[in-house]
Amino acid sequence: MKNSIKKMILLLIYFSSPLAVILLFYILNPSVLSQRPLRQLANILGLTAYIILIYEFVLTSRLKVIDRIFGMDRIILFHIIMSAIAIQLAVVHGLIMFYISETTIILIGSGINLLAQFIILMAVGAIFLHGSGKKIKKLDYNVAKTIHNLTIITTSFLFLHALGTNLNYPSPIILIIYTLFYLLALGSWLNLKVIRIRKVKNNPYEIIQVKNEAGSYWTLTLKPKNAEILDYSPGQYGYLSIKSQEVSKEFHPFSFASSPVKNDSISFTIKELGDYTNQIGTVKIGETAYIEGPYGIFNALKSKANHLVLIAGGSGITPFLSLLRYMKDTKNTRKVTLIWGVKFPYELFLNDEFEEMKRINPNLAIIPVISDDESWEGESGFIDREKLERLAPCVDPGKEIQKNDYYICGPPAMVKNVRPALKSLGVNKSKYLHTEKFYR
Repeated sequence: MKNSIKKMILLLIYFSSPLAVILLFYILNPSVLSQRPLRQLANILGLTAYIILIYEFVLTSRLKVIDRIFGMDRIILFHIIMSAIAIQLAVVHGLIMFYISETTIILIGSGINLLAQFIILMAVGAIFLHGSGKKIKKLDYNVAKTIHNLTIITTSFLFLHALGTNLNYPSPIILIIYTLFYLLALGSWLNLKVIRIRKVKNNPYEIIQVKNEAGSYWTLTLKPKNAEILDYSPGQYGYLSIKSQEVSKEFHPFSFASSPVKNDSISFTIKELGDYTNQIGTVKIGETAYIEGPYGIFNALKSKANHLVLIAGGSGITPFLSLLRYMKDTKNTRKVTLIWGVKFPYELFLNDEFEEMKRINPNLAIIPVISDDESWEGESGFIDREKLERLAPCVDPGKEIQKNDYYICGPPAMVKNVRPALKSLGVNKSKYLHTEKFYR
C-alpha cells in the first residue's frame, strides 16, 4: 500500500473517531436531543476533547509504524497543535458545564474537570514554550518533562469524570467506549515508559569517546557492551539516554552521525542548545548509555534523482554527516551539494574529513554559509532564494520528473525560510522537497 494512502487512512480514523462516538452517543441517548443547545454543545466538545487527548498518547508513544508513514518531526508538530485544540475544547466544555450546572454533582464534576484541564494546559504549555526557541523564560527541561509525564494521571481523572457523566446517560456501550479509549492511552504510556525501556536497557552501550569538535559541538561515540549494534540508515535518529550523574537520564532524540557501514560503534554529534545538551561535554568515557530506535524517514539514499542538494542549518548537519560518511565508505560518487549555514567560522568542523570525502567523490561540493561574521570571505548571510538559485538551482522547474532532490534539516525558522524559496524556484514540493525540523 502506498504511503499516501496509509496517511489518508490514519488521518481519516483520527478525525472521524470523535464524530462516530458523538453520533453513537446521540443514537443511544435520544433524550439528549431535548436538552438545551448549550448542554448539547458541551457534550460534543467534551467527547471530542477526550478522544483527541487519548490519541495524543498514541502519537507520542513513538510507534515505528506511524513514524515510517509521517516522520516523527511532523508527528510532534501535529501533537502540539492537536493538544492545544483539545485543551481549548475541554476548557470551553468545562466552562459551559459550570455555567449551566443545576446540581451539586455536576458542579463538582465540572470543577474536577476544570482542574484536570488546567494541569494538562500547564504540562503542554511547558513543553511547547521550552521547545519554541523564543527568547522567553523557559522551564527547566527536567521540570517540564516531569510535568508532561504526569498527564497520564490527569487523563485518569478525565476518565473518571467521563464515567461520572455516564451516570446521567446509562449506556453500557458508551461506557465500554470510554474505557477502551482510556486503556488505549494507558497502554501507549506503559509501552513507552515501562515495556520498551526495559527492552532497551537489556542492550547497553558504553561511551568510548567524548570529543569536542568545534565550539559547542560534541561527538559521543558508543560501543555495544553485550549485544549487536543497532541497525539504522543514514538520516535516521535514535533516542539516547546516558547513565550519568551529570545529565538527565531521560531519552532525547539525536540523529546518527556515524556511517552504518562501520557497525562496531555509533556516534552522535550534538550541539549545546539547552538544559540537557549544555551538559553533554561533562559525559565521561566508560559511562553507560542506551539507544532506542531507529526512527525517521529522512533518508536521501532512497532518492532516484541525479543530484542531491543537502541544506543544513547548524546542528542540522548531523544526518548529512551520516549520509556522506556512508557514501565515502561505499565509494559512492553520486553528485551531491551540501550547503551548511552556521553563525561563525569556528563552528565549521571536520574540514579534513570533508576533503577526504571530496577526493573520493569529485562530484561532492561543500559550501559553508556564515551569517554573523563580516570578515568571512565566502558565502555570507542566510540561506535565501538568491543563494539557492545561484548555488543549487532547479534546472527543470515545474516538471513532474526533476533531476535535483532537496533535503533540508535545521531549526524550524530556517526550514520555514528555505522551503518557500525552493518552491518559488519551481521545485516539485511533493516529490523533491524533503524537510526535517528539530525541536529544542
